[in-house]
Amino acid sequence: MESKIRVKWQKGTMLKRIFIPMFILVLIVSILFFGVIFYNNILSQMEKNTRDIFDSKVINRSHELENMMVNQWSNLETEVEDIQSVISNLTAKNQIDPKHLADNPDDSRIILEHITDNVISTLRNHRVTGAYVFLCSDIPGDSDKVSLPGLYISDSNVENDNSITNSDLMIRRGSKSLVEKMGIATDSAWEPNIILKGHNLEEFKAVYDNYHRFQEDTTDITDLGYWMPMLQVENDYVVSYVLPIEYKGTVIGVLGIDVSHEYLKTLLNYLELDSDAKGAYSLILEENGKYTDILTNNSYFAVDFKTGDQLKIQQNGDHKYLMQNHDRVALSSENLNLYNNNTPYEKQQWQLSGMMKEKDLLAFTSQIKVTLLYAIIGSVLIGLILSILLSIWISRPVISLADSVRKMTFKDKISIERTKIIEIDQLIDAIEKTGNNAIDAVARFTKIIRLANTQLEGFELDYEKKQLYVTDDFFSAFGLKVDVSQLSIEEFERLMRQFKDRCRPSNSKSANEYIFNLNKNGKSIYLRLRYIDDEVNHKYYGLVEEVSELIKERQLIEYERDHDVLTGLVNRRAYQRQMKRLFTIEASSINIGALLMLDLDNLKMINDKFGHEYGDLYIQKAADMFRRLSPEGTIISRISGDEFNLFLYGYDSRTELREKIDRFWRELSKSSITMPNQQEIHILVSGGIAWYPDDSRDFNTLQKYSDFAMYSVKHTLKGEIGDFSLQDYRNDVYMMKRKAELSRILEANAFTYYFQPIVSAVDGEVFAYEALMRTVDSTLKNPSEIIEIAKMESKLYLIEKITMRNSLKQFNDLIASGKVSKDLKLFVNSIANQRLSEGEVRSIEEQYGAFLPNLVLELTENEELNEEYTAYKKEVLKIWNSRLALDDYGSGYNSGRNLLFLNPDYVKIDIDIIRDIDKDMDKRTIVKDTITYCHERGKYVIAEGIETIAELKTVVGMDVDYIQGYLTGKPAPEPKDVYKEIKSEIMNCRRPSPLD
Repeated sequence: MESKIRVKWQKGTMLKRIFIPMFILVLIVSILFFGVIFYNNILSQMEKNTRDIFDSKVINRSHELENMMVNQWSNLETEVEDIQSVISNLTAKNQIDPKHLADNPDDSRIILEHITDNVISTLRNHRVTGAYVFLCSDIPGDSDKVSLPGLYISDSNVENDNSITNSDLMIRRGSKSLVEKMGIATDSAWEPNIILKGHNLEEFKAVYDNYHRFQEDTTDITDLGYWMPMLQVENDYVVSYVLPIEYKGTVIGVLGIDVSHEYLKTLLNYLELDSDAKGAYSLILEENGKYTDILTNNSYFAVDFKTGDQLKIQQNGDHKYLMQNHDRVALSSENLNLYNNNTPYEKQQWQLSGMMKEKDLLAFTSQIKVTLLYAIIGSVLIGLILSILLSIWISRPVISLADSVRKMTFKDKISIERTKIIEIDQLIDAIEKTGNNAIDAVARFTKIIRLANTQLEGFELDYEKKQLYVTDDFFSAFGLKVDVSQLSIEEFERLMRQFKDRCRPSNSKSANEYIFNLNKNGKSIYLRLRYIDDEVNHKYYGLVEEVSELIKERQLIEYERDHDVLTGLVNRRAYQRQMKRLFTIEASSINIGALLMLDLDNLKMINDKFGHEYGDLYIQKAADMFRRLSPEGTIISRISGDEFNLFLYGYDSRTELREKIDRFWRELSKSSITMPNQQEIHILVSGGIAWYPDDSRDFNTLQKYSDFAMYSVKHTLKGEIGDFSLQDYRNDVYMMKRKAELSRILEANAFTYYFQPIVSAVDGEVFAYEALMRTVDSTLKNPSEIIEIAKMESKLYLIEKITMRNSLKQFNDLIASGKVSKDLKLFVNSIANQRLSEGEVRSIEEQYGAFLPNLVLELTENEELNEEYTAYKKEVLKIWNSRLALDDYGSGYNSGRNLLFLNPDYVKIDIDIIRDIDKDMDKRTIVKDTITYCHERGKYVIAEGIETIAELKTVVGMDVDYIQGYLTGKPAPEPKDVYKEIKSEIMNCRRPSPLD
């Protein structure tokens, strides 16, 4: 009876211990849930989070749009400078007078003809839907409509780059001569001039007023750049950015780009705001407290919002909204920073706004509120039920297990009585096995530790029981003699605190690991302390081991990794790492700085004369001088063989730093080294300086600038040091890019050749094709520019060889594919002062020998003829049974002499003589005399540049033999036949033969 009562009491006790805490826990959780949710505004916070997510999407999209508008679309300074350079060059040649463009329409035409490539490159480089230029010094304030000379090109597909053929471009505005010159299709609403009227005229009047008002007050042309939100082009709206074109301080026109509203809408993906397409992006202009809608990109809102509408934006606490059809529309607006402070348009603020009806924006949050309420109630009920069931289920076996453990006695092995419940008995088996394994492992580990070469000591701190365990020799590892048998926790902590100054966190990922650097018996040693913080039981477990050899090996590896072996200076990799940290984390400490790039000028001479051993000695001496003469705190690095970088920083003024550099340079110029023959050789150094922050705040840019300054010195005043010049750098970089681009396309053979037909003046049939140079995927497109740069780089021979090779191969491929008749001739341009090698001539004979009788080699009269090379070419042509043509006849000063000297089979009359020949008697006389002379001597005459029916009729009537020009066919990679209408015109205007 007594036993039953005890068992019953034990069960009751277990139920209380399990059920009551679980019941209290469920009750507390319920209270906390209700308290947190309903009294701490959790649901309101959910609404706020929803709005914050909406805001973050708008912010991200606004940053992308701002980056495109500022850094991609409106970065037109270089293009304006290029156009102004073209105008200056034309003015220097007395071809135009920029100050009187309004009185000289021809001057505007000449300028526009010379900047067509600039406008196209502006369109391509900035990936916009349109680019335009018009020339005008002022816009009259009383005009309702203004017609201006200009060029306006649009791109029908910005994402598809057809930069080779320009097939995706259209000319919206531009004179007829420009259209014919550029060979680009015109828009259906094409006009020869740019017409400003209505809103567009008002916008440009305001722009010009600001140009005149602020021009003298600003030194940066970008401060005058202006974004026009709603220019109307035909039936479309565009966003446009314009910059003034100046000549000697006077505005003579503008360069502008535009981005269509439709293209902008594609960039603003409103589906990212709401996958059900209930959101929209709106571009808004705020000026003097008024909001104007520029564009809204979702038809879900298009009923009320149209381009140019005034929006009534209201404020509700921290949130903006407006009303649409009795629905409140939430707005999230982010400013676009398009203008600098203190500029004419700083008060004009563009905003990108995300829009959603509040009922759509907060729909999910409302649903969450309801779901959360039911979840709380359900969780409380389920928790109560499970607490009761689990308490009953767990209590009985646990009580039995506890009783067995309480009665158990521990000897060598752990043994626990089984409860006859499978799961709990399995747990007991695992506990026994784990405990016994641990006992065995501890015994084995203790034996192994005793055999280790390194000293390992440990400790355990139990703050709950106020107990301390320390191995006997723990403090001997620190060089102290301490009796640990009666040591208290407080005394242990006091002893460890005395090593606080010699302790630092290790580089390990573990937070609880420290390295001690101590002096033990006159020897530097390193100890590593690792510990575990058992917060639950308020215990610390620690292990100390000596790692002196490991640390010293690591330090040696790090030093060898980061230092140059020869000079002991930091190497390039370590230098880059130091500078990256300095320019980011520690940038505030730089203040005024200077980066010196130094190069040893006479190292090669020393290596050649005395050997590399003394060359290395020379480098070491120079490095020692840099170390000794540099101000304290200077970062010095050997970048490569004879190049060094010195960065001086932390100065309050550039004058103070300049004095330090001058003193360093004076002392360095006096330094010398003794060679094997006792000869004293001065350490000769060339250097370049880039200043922080005047030249740049970016390290990579600063390094590039100092390198440029150094090499500028090496190519001018060797042995000196010079400052970086931004103007020289821009000029040099542009030419270097052009030269590098030429080298690239030459190396890649990135040339192709278009073929323009040469047509018989008798029946209009194609007689031959001329191969005209083009480049593939290159900014170098003008053949004249390519020839000029190749001439500067002594690479004309490569142009000559590639032209002959590529044109013959492409033409033979066209013949093989049946696209061109094998009987037609091929005219190929040759550079007068270049000749192919004999080996190249033989190679061409082997590959194209059967076609060579159809080859006609053209020599241009504008080039200086090399008599030796010309004679060689004539001899080769004779062997090939090929023919010779004189190109651009009449354009040079020695036309008659060249005609006699070359004795060509074909004479091509220059395009400038043929143009408007139907209107000029003098031109007709020159051509008639040339035809008479050539026909008497069995030569054929080709009229180049035929573009109008009137020109065609005139030259055919004068008995010219062949015709070439845009009228009969434009250059193409796969040429087409002449139109039947043109053939008919040729047949109709041919002068009748006396035998007809």
